[in-house]
Formats: sequence, structure tokens, C-alpha cells
Amino acid sequence: MAHILVIDDESVLLDLISRTLRHDGHTVTTASDPIAAMESSSGRKQPIDLLLTDVDMRPINGFELVRRLTRMGFNAPVLFMSGYPDLASAMACCTDPYSFIDKPFTIDQLRVVVSRILANHARKCAG
Repeated sequence: MAHILVIDDESVLLDLISRTLRHDGHTVTTASDPIAAMESSSGRKQPIDLLLTDVDMRPINGFELVRRLTRMGFNAPVLFMSGYPDLASAMACCTDPYSFIDKPFTIDQLRVVVSRILANHARKCAG
């Protein structure tokens, strides 16, 4: 199974997502803010297979977090979460359809999207 880094400043949602993904057999690392996520990802021995992050966070948003992690060598797929419908529409025009999930989402929706992203990534790495 995959190692997934989950970042969200809503502790209830962070807990629900991490418990769900662990139940599905994944290794999950969590962070309640983007800065803590960057600090915990530097020097990590087990590579991250998927980053699942909220967009609207402080002190930096999810997009800036991904930019900074990419500069640090991070290259795994990213799944953004947001409750802003305008953001979802804008992202649908320019990114993979499985790289964004609207809040609120169901556990089943999360599982489907995570599975698709991981399967697509595995195919790209194999071929």
C-alpha cells in the first residue's frame, strides 16, 4: 500500500481522513499545518506516494506548500481538497480530474479518488 501525507488544519477532518486511509492499509503521516508538513517531510526515509492537502490554510496555502515541497525534491501526485466551488471549476480546466476533491466529500468518494490517483501513478512509474 501507499504512504500518504495528509495536511489539513481542521483536526476532525484530518483525523477522519487518516483513520480511513489507515483502515484501507495505507501508511499515513499527518500534519495540521503546511509548515509542520514541510519540516516532517525533509529527510524522510519512506517516500511519500501521495500528498493530500487542503488548499485554504495558514500561514501558506496548499498551492504554495506544493511549490515549496517541489523545490525540496518532492515529486509525488497531489490531491487538493477545498470547499470553494469556484476553485474546483478553475482547477478542472487545468489539472488532472483526480487531483482535486470538493469538500464536503464522502469516505467512498475519497477512497475512489485516492485509488485512481495511486493506480495512475503506478502505471506511469511502470511504463
